Amino acid sequence: MKCKITFWALLITICCQGQSLWVTNPDTWDSVRGTINEAQFTITPRGIYLEVGMYLTLSAKDANYINWVNDSIDLEQPEYDLESSLRFSLPSEAMVIDSWLWVNEDLIQADIEERWKATRTFEEIVGYRLDPSLLTKDTWYGSDESYYALRVYPLQGDSTRRVKITYLTPGKWSRGKVSINLPMDILAASKVPVEDISVQCFLAGKFSNPTVLQFPDRTFSNENHAALGDFSQMPFTSTDIINGLDISFDVEMENGVFLSNYNNGETDFYQMAIIPPAILLEEERTNKKVAFLIDYDSSNTYVPKQVLLDNLKNQMKENLGQGDLFNLIFVGQNGLELINSNWINANDQIIDNVFSLLEEAYTLADESHLSELLEAGLTFVQDGSAGGSLFVLSCSDELSGREVGDAYISDLASIYKDSLTSIIIADYQNKDLDGSYYFEPFINEAGFMDYLNLGYLYGNEYFYLALNKLFFGTTHLIREQKSLISLLNSSFDAINPIQNFGGITVKSGTEACFSQYTLDGTLFSNHNTPILQIGKCKNNLPISVEVAGTVNNQNVRKTITLNKADDVNEGDRSHEIAWVGNYIQALENRDYWFYTQSIAEEAIEWSINHRVLSVFTAFLALEPGLGGYVCEECVDETMPNDMIPVLIDGIRPPQENEVELPNITFGLTRGEEWTIAVTEDSVVTSVTNPNSFVFNQIHANPNPFRAGVQFTMKLNEVAVKEAINCMVFDLSGKRVKQLIPEPTGNTTEFQAFWDGTDDQNQRLPAGMYIMTVRTPKGWGSLKLILME
Repeated sequence: MKCKITFWALLITICCQGQSLWVTNPDTWDSVRGTINEAQFTITPRGIYLEVGMYLTLSAKDANYINWVNDSIDLEQPEYDLESSLRFSLPSEAMVIDSWLWVNEDLIQADIEERWKATRTFEEIVGYRLDPSLLTKDTWYGSDESYYALRVYPLQGDSTRRVKITYLTPGKWSRGKVSINLPMDILAASKVPVEDISVQCFLAGKFSNPTVLQFPDRTFSNENHAALGDFSQMPFTSTDIINGLDISFDVEMENGVFLSNYNNGETDFYQMAIIPPAILLEEERTNKKVAFLIDYDSSNTYVPKQVLLDNLKNQMKENLGQGDLFNLIFVGQNGLELINSNWINANDQIIDNVFSLLEEAYTLADESHLSELLEAGLTFVQDGSAGGSLFVLSCSDELSGREVGDAYISDLASIYKDSLTSIIIADYQNKDLDGSYYFEPFINEAGFMDYLNLGYLYGNEYFYLALNKLFFGTTHLIREQKSLISLLNSSFDAINPIQNFGGITVKSGTEACFSQYTLDGTLFSNHNTPILQIGKCKNNLPISVEVAGTVNNQNVRKTITLNKADDVNEGDRSHEIAWVGNYIQALENRDYWFYTQSIAEEAIEWSINHRVLSVFTAFLALEPGLGGYVCEECVDETMPNDMIPVLIDGIRPPQENEVELPNITFGLTRGEEWTIAVTEDSVVTSVTNPNSFVFNQIHANPNPFRAGVQFTMKLNEVAVKEAINCMVFDLSGKRVKQLIPEPTGNTTEFQAFWDGTDDQNQRLPAGMYIMTVRTPKGWGSLKLILME
């Protein structure tokens, strides 16, 4: 696709952050906070990713404002046509793949277009009181989040508007489990607390047993969806979500490896989660020795002391067992304290007793003593029976900045230079974060000074990065994990004696896989925590994974081979979409000074062809009269009694927009009637490689047309005409014409003609139609314009 765009800075960055929901009167630009009446979240595993559907119902409930003459205006009155604007953030690794808008009873699936074009169309339609929605993405270079804006018009004061946003995000993996932190902070944008909240989990294959980490005693109810089968559901209130919602699933793994595979007809796309300790460590259990350093600064965190201690105790009971040793080091009212002068045997009863003693006899200090704790912890694990790990719970920023951090690291290096201690940092600072941009100098291969871009670091993060280089270990951040439970989960995964991780090599048969992306949610090296990778292979099974690392000062190299279908999770097209999403993010992930026209055009092409939102594109949903796609085959997961409608002979309209959208411009003519200005190049006349690669090409000439349009279909496989079903649908999903394809003399090429009439040979009205072609192995489609 040749993109015709003007390159400008709007597509690159926007600095506004956080969550907000406003309803605005477009005539006066008066704005007040809007309300989310209900929120429903659906979760479906897609390989190492989880697909989340956010169903939100927006309203102007309790919306009123004081205008410039101090008159109170009640926006809940039905005469006001308002525009709602929801701004929200998602993790930087997430990718938005769909947007829906309900117009009356019609479910409209948004098209994806170049951003400048979609925004212009949205603004024009809002000016004439018709129904659109617009979803755009913005990013901030070096940020760990991406920011989005959803605009919906109109929202009458006494009504609601329903939308759905679908995104893929990597799960948080551990041995035998995967979890996701749902974006509950979006609901904080609502003026009125959201009381109607629910989560539905659609699990299959290797995934089972959904649980809520914040509410371990609650259980999901088992339900059934008429179209999608069994699912699990749990309701929540606004009070329940104050500390976030983390949903966890059990997942089957093979020797510490989860592999999901999908073939699109040409290429195998794989997704893999690897737990290095499960592979590199010996089969017999390795006993752990962990000293927990508890640092607390009430000025730097919203986490109460008791919540911190309760969650730490629960995680210790879950992750430590018979043969493991631990200790607690902290600063109390009498200064530095060790709960015991020696290691303590770990079992549930002893852990409960220790924390009871801590609560009864000690009071944690309210200010940070991180440097004092680190020195005490390093001294403790090196005295007597040497060895052990330090687990540091910190919300300190006393060592922030390069100068302070480097000076203290230098002091530690001179005292503990021979230490092999592993230090795991769990940073729970989520208040008053101040950050700076950092570059690290190094000498490159040519012998010249170069700089490593460390990105934007907050609080003590620069110090933690340097500490991880001096000692073995990892750093985990609550600002990335989103909740204390997720932070502790990922941090406890790191308590293992792996001192260095040498990397992984993935092969399909004897050939190395390629075009790989290794996902990493932090800026810090990760020796013990899960490795998530996606990529491509030329062949299918067997797939082998070679893992290298250093364990207890010994170099270890192990290979896991998956050669049975039972070892592999069956993937779907989301695997290809996730790979494309990572490619688009790689194009986006650069300083805006280094963007070029060609980079923008390439990102737009990938984004439109695969329906993955980028900073250069937008999802635009229009009402049916303006060409909006009424998605008859889209399934509302929150409506258990809904079936996918079967139209004619099992044929449905295309499930995905895989062709370029018509370049239609709108203009209001006298009499308030809409006209569509169409030129000869307004509609793509052919599409290459549509669904499942069944077709090489579908060609329509001319398009737009008046007297008739000739179709040429080139298939990848030999077929007879009786096996090809060729139909034309209007935008409501109704079949208007059955076409008879005829061979051209080539067994893989067929032709059909449509004169613009229906099955009763009556001339159809001018407008947009969809031609679909289906064979036993797949389908293709093309949008058409019939002119007067």
